[in-house]
Amino acid sequence: MLPKLSRRVLAVGCCAVLTACAAVPDPPPPAPRPALITGATATPRTWQLAPEVKALAANGYEMAYLERGSGTPVVLVHGSLSDYRSWSNQIDVLAARHKVIAISLRHHYPERWDGRSDDFTLAQHADDLAEFIRRLDLGKVHVVGHSRGAAVVLSMATRHPDLLRSMVLAEPQAIDGLIPVAPDAAQAAQQRRAAIGAALSHYANARVDSGLEHFIEFVGGAGAWKAAAEPQRQVWRDNARSIQSLIADSAEPITCGELSQTRVPALLVAAEKSPPIYRVMLDAVRRCLPVNESVTISNAGHSMHRLNPPAFNAAVLGFMAKH
Repeated sequence: MLPKLSRRVLAVGCCAVLTACAAVPDPPPPAPRPALITGATATPRTWQLAPEVKALAANGYEMAYLERGSGTPVVLVHGSLSDYRSWSNQIDVLAARHKVIAISLRHHYPERWDGRSDDFTLAQHADDLAEFIRRLDLGKVHVVGHSRGAAVVLSMATRHPDLLRSMVLAEPQAIDGLIPVAPDAAQAAQQRRAAIGAALSHYANARVDSGLEHFIEFVGGAGAWKAAAEPQRQVWRDNARSIQSLIADSAEPITCGELSQTRVPALLVAAEKSPPIYRVMLDAVRRCLPVNESVTISNAGHSMHRLNPPAFNAAVLGFMAKH
């Protein structure tokens, strides 16, 4: 059995081996965020890298990444249950015109994270991303973020706007401080919380695939888990613990006032078949960002970059060409 997790963690996912999970305690009241880790010296890496994968120490953590192409840099930031492999349909296409870097955020694959740390936050990931860009001496970059990764990019826009040439925000995860007080928004947010809670309840009873299936079908629609190829399911399993932060992430202090100060051009990407919460969040972000445009990817759910890559890639390339 996995060891019992700290009560500072709101919920737990499952390790990549996925043999069992510990019981989940009731979530405690929100606690102050810990100080962010700084410095360039990495904690010793205990996980292996594939031959084509590089690693760079950023704020005490070795971030794995793929790098292809040349030209103006583009950094791809994955969401929950994902890692650098999630951009397999984008890397080579974008690399025909750009230097493309697909990263794995702190505690995502290839690390086999046990979920027991306090440094899995949007702010920490945003600061890691900024330090990574600085250490590679990339200058200003285009950043493409999906789901929770898009929320990391929003956090970065408030903390490190000097590093951003443009940002592509593909259905950012919900941030409570940005969601309007309205019945439809409240209902959409509650549906999301219920889906996360149900998935974590399955995890707690050692039904990891059932938990993943429940969450994937919330974001991708009925049958999304069964329709996915086994390699994609394994990517989700390898990062199963990452959804344990989603409720806490929603309380991240990102405000409309802060976003309104940035002049970084933003492309807001919606998917035709996504749950309502993503449309609510995009509408909120649209009201806050002064320089933005929008596109909807047809015939796709939340994982639009995987489900309709031609349309997604065309939208991203067209937007970056203007900036």
